[in-house]
Amino acid sequence: MLLGRLDGASLTAMLERIDPDMLAMLRARHAEPQRHYHDWTHIAALLGHLERVEDRIADRRAVLHAILFHDAIYDPQ
Repeated sequence: MLLGRLDGASLTAMLERIDPDMLAMLRARHAEPQRHYHDWTHIAALLGHLERVEDRIADRRAVLHAILFHDAIYDPQ
């Protein structure tokens, strides 16, 4: 599990504050068959990058949400 610190809270704690139904929807969208690297592994990799640079980011919550939602709708057409 990711254990970085974001605004005084761990990344895990911040993810736990996101509505479980919303996270489930995001995971389902990232499991759609048309996705190649835009799957949940991509999100996990970005969260890992966030952990490594979080001390240089002013608005960590905004970056966390950008990571989670940036490919929520993916149409390769």
